Amino acid sequence: MKFTAPAPLSLILTLLCACTDVVWAKDASTVISGMDNLRQSVDSAHSVFESYDGGWLKSLELGRAVWDVYSSTKSARGHWDSAPPFDSHDDVADILATYHAMRSSISDAMTLAGSKGSVYDKSGIRLMVMGMMQMFENERNEFQNSARAKIPESFHDDIAGPVANLKTEFQNAMKALA
Repeated sequence: MKFTAPAPLSLILTLLCACTDVVWAKDASTVISGMDNLRQSVDSAHSVFESYDGGWLKSLELGRAVWDVYSSTKSARGHWDSAPPFDSHDDVADILATYHAMRSSISDAMTLAGSKGSVYDKSGIRLMVMGMMQMFENERNEFQNSARAKIPESFHDDIAGPVANLKTEFQNAMKALA
């Protein structure tokens, strides 16, 4: 049987497509790395919030920091979404430790962001900040759903309290800005 030129190419592409799921699957270390990158982005944004004075340049810096957090959030959640369920107790313990460190950083940033209402009025970006906070609240909910889908049910209580607290912190920050 004689193969035409496209036949070997299509065979190679078929084999590559069949292996794609294995290549793109994420493990615990990738999920942990994504959450740690998100925590670092949040910590950077926190420092920008601390020094924010309502000036034009600081507003640009704040916008960039928030965009970095949003990008890191999407990336970290993508790692969760593409990961297989975690069954190893050690993996789950490491993931939860990183998850709680990330949550603590987000909580601190939300508290600080909510306290800057008068500065946001001065620079005229209050509505934008509220919109971004709502967007992050939606991401928080998606993150929670991804975590619950990948972590064994016996660990869900370890997530529930801190996630509920984070929801409250988002709501408090939104109220402070309203």
